[in-house]
Amino acid sequence: MTNILLTIIAVLLLARIVLQIKQGKRAVEKGYATASEVENCMAIVEEYRVGSTIADYAKRGWELVQVIDHCGGSGNSRHQLFFTRKKIKTYYD
Repeated sequence: MTNILLTIIAVLLLARIVLQIKQGKRAVEKGYATASEVENCMAIVEEYRVGSTIADYAKRGWELVQVIDHCGGSGNSRHQLFFTRKKIKTYYD
């Protein structure tokens, strides 16, 4: 009895895998991905915090686009960092 149940479970798992592969191929053929939303962000940081700020934003899915250096009169340099992130959505025909 146990062998029969194990055989049925194995056959059902195999059938599920085959169906998922077929659906995946169909989705790739009929689908396309595009950016559905684009967000932009700007941060002004001191020179010594640029690396940690970029790493922090990268962990949250932001991509660095541009850095502008602003030299202050007092000697400490500030940097203006521009970030963007896109939400990718898949559409099907």
